[in-house]
Amino acid sequence: MNTTISNADETITGLRRPIQTDLDELRQTLADARALIVNLHGVVRANDQNIAYTLENVRIATDNLSELTQSVKERPWSLIRVKQPEDRKVPQK
Repeated sequence: MNTTISNADETITGLRRPIQTDLDELRQTLADARALIVNLHGVVRANDQNIAYTLENVRIATDNLSELTQSVKERPWSLIRVKQPEDRKVPQK
């Protein structure tokens, strides 16, 4: 039984420093996360009146990206050629 306690004590002592290091890193990560959240709240508060404008810009950008994606699906050669080849004409709608 004494050997068991001695082995447990050695194991705990050996793990103490790495665990302490991990805990210190976790504390620092949490402090950094708190600071980031505070900064984000500040940005949101400073720009809360611009949110509708920002969302509209995101919607427009999304629509433009969808159109580009569809265009590339229909005419992939347009990425590398200036003029569409005659033998690959896309039927007009």
